[in-house]
Formats: sequence, structure tokens, C-alpha cells
Amino acid sequence: MRPRLVLLGWCLVNFFLPLTAQSAHDPAQVPNNSRQAPAPTAKPAYIGSLPFALLAGHKVEEDDPGVHNFSFFHPNEFFGHLFETQFAEKGALITVGTFRGLNNASKGNVSHLVLFDYNRGIKLFNLINLQLVAMAKDRWEYMSLMLTGERNEALIERARKAKNFDPAEFIHLLTKDLDERGSENYVKKVSFATGIKISDKWKTSGVKLPEAKDWFDLDNGENKIDPLEYYLYREMNKAAKSYKANGTMGETIFGDDARFETIQGMVRNGKVTVVQGDLFSKKALVSIGEALRKENIPLAAIDLSNVPGATNDTDVTPSEVWGKMKSALETLPIGSKTRLFMTTHFDLFTSPERAKANGVEVRHNLPTDDSWYYYAFSPKELPAIDQIFRSQDGEDKYRRSDTLERKLDRLFEPDPADKTGYQLLRLPKKGSGDAVPR
Repeated sequence: MRPRLVLLGWCLVNFFLPLTAQSAHDPAQVPNNSRQAPAPTAKPAYIGSLPFALLAGHKVEEDDPGVHNFSFFHPNEFFGHLFETQFAEKGALITVGTFRGLNNASKGNVSHLVLFDYNRGIKLFNLINLQLVAMAKDRWEYMSLMLTGERNEALIERARKAKNFDPAEFIHLLTKDLDERGSENYVKKVSFATGIKISDKWKTSGVKLPEAKDWFDLDNGENKIDPLEYYLYREMNKAAKSYKANGTMGETIFGDDARFETIQGMVRNGKVTVVQGDLFSKKALVSIGEALRKENIPLAAIDLSNVPGATNDTDVTPSEVWGKMKSALETLPIGSKTRLFMTTHFDLFTSPERAKANGVEVRHNLPTDDSWYYYAFSPKELPAIDQIFRSQDGEDKYRRSDTLERKLDRLFEPDPADKTGYQLLRLPKKGSGDAVPR
């Protein structure tokens, strides 16, 4: 996800309060849209009561909330499906953010999904989004409910009847009025001046809104209004276009019937948990670990997004961030088959001119600018990872993201099975867990 520079500044003041985050497919070959997820035999008991805090029947303790906004709820890593090949066993996936977890769990490699984020706004959206997933008849109805709060029956039926209706076009048609007509100020004017909020429409559609005072009208510094509509209408439209451009829409719950049905089944069967958690604290992670141990559920993977390396332009040292986070993660039942995932952003200098001016190379030929490397590794690589972050201490804080990638190149190499053509999935080199790279 995008580097959390503002959040890291906040982190400095409070000394390591929480940070967060937070696929190769031909879009023309999106699976047949006529399938619909089977309706549940009875209305899920949790719709209207929101017990998404249960993990395998156990109540999970939560950390205190961090910031409260919706800035990073939308997808901006468009090859996350590459991690799906790296699961060594079926078990629980703990991940920051929103859709990244739903998409990665939708392949069927995950028995339990924990959506773990310190951002109060992200938690609230997850609580709402899971209800929408559960109540929708299929992915088309889900997208309509999620983006507009209503069932656009005519458009939904059109998509169902079409052989290969484009999900990006579907999202565009749902949101085109606001997306085309204006700026953030226009969205604010429409949603707040008229008093018509998407939260009201969700409630009318049957969603129980989380109990939180003014959860929708947020105080975000000088910008006193941080409407969720803005991110839904504008950012989800951009994300859909990027999935399409990268050819990865079919690797998401938006673009594939089977994936949506898989994650819907997990939600309806209580296999998805929402936790307000801090990767730098041990309270929530200890509680999650206890639940997994009691039920003998393997910890399949932990998706850290870009949090480990998000120290660019801050005075927090990389080794401090990594060390505090690693200490918290070690409270979990990490086994030899557990995999850790993280990303680094490599389009900080997207144009050849900027790259030359800053003394770096252009490292990708992706069709979109939001570009990431995806690292998957096992616990035995942790000592080498420790050394890499320690070696970054004292470096120019404005260049850490760039140097981190190059140091990780000593430990990781492109996955030869990566068919994207971009060499985005990086796996440990042979013997990398036995020798620390210098």
C-alpha cells in the first residue's frame, strides 16, 4: 500500500503507536458471469449483530485505535495474487487492509482470514463490507451495494446476462456521474449538502452500521470532512481501471465468480474476523495467537504490506520499526510452514528524467504507475532480514525505499514461475536463510 508518511510522523510523536497498511489474467477471459452464489439456507445470524470479532469461536482482544480515516481502504497493489502460490499449508491468513485479504483468501488456500488494522476507519469499512458480501446474490449485486448502497437491478441483470461483462466498466457505470463530474469538493457538496450519504443507503439495504459517534464525518487535520464517498467513487474507479490495465481483474472477487463465492462462503460461515490491531503491540496479536493455538489452526501467512519499510522521510530508524514489529509478531504461533509477505514500492521515480536526476534506474515497464515488488519468505530468512534493516540505519532517510529494494535484491530473486513478465514476485535465493547478506 502507499507509504504512510503522515502516519509515521504521528508514530514519531507517540513512539511507535500503530502503523498499517494496509494479477496475470487476460481481462477478456473473465469467467462466465451467469453464475450466482448459492443463497444461504437461513439468514446469517451475525448480520445485524456483527460478531466479526470472533476467531474460531474465541473473542479477540483489540488494541486502541490509531488514526481514523478511509484514505487507504481501496486497493493499490494489483498483483497481490502472486502470493497465493506461496502458501505451504492451509490455515489462517492475517493481513492488514481491506480487499487485499479478501482477494488473497478467495483462491481457497486459507481456512480463516483475519483483517487486522489499527485504522478505525478501515475497521469500520471492513465490518460494513463483510455484511455486503454476505447478503449479495452474486458479485455484481455486491459491487452495486458496496459502491452505491443500492441494487441497480437493470445494470446487474445486464452484467449477469452478458458473456464476459467487464467489471471495470460495471464499476464505471455505477460511479460515472460523480467520477466524471467533479473534484473532491463536488463529492462533498453532493453528499453533505443534500444530506444523502451512502451510509444511509447501506442502512436502508439492511446493513447494521457500527456504533461509533460521527464515524462518517471524520476530523482529518485541516480537512474536517473525510467522506467515504470520495474514496468509493473516485479511488475504486481508479483501482478497477488499474486491475484491467494490468490484466489482473480476474484474480479478484470483483472479476471472478468462484473467487467471490469462496470468500462469501467464508464470511457466511464465520471464517473471517475483523480486528482493530497494531503490528507494533502485543495485545491483539497475543489474543489471536491464543485462539489459533486453542483450535490447532496453523498460521499460514502474515501479510505485512509495505509497513516494514515505510520509514522514508522520517527519523524513525528502520531497525527500530522492524525490531518492534518482529517482537510483536513472535507472539504468534509461527511455524516452519508459515510464510511472511511484504511489499516495497518502486515507482518513486517513474519517469526517466526523474530517475536520472535522482541517480536511480527505471525498474519496471508496467502499464500503471502503482508498482510494487512482492516478497514472500519463511521464518528462517528472518536473521537476514534483520541485518538488512539494521544496515539501513544512518542512511539518507529520503532514499531508504530505493536502497531497501537493492539490499533485498541480495537476498531475493525473481520467481522463475512468475508469468506476469514483470518479475514482481521475489523469493529467497537458495541458502539465503543460512547466510546473512552483506
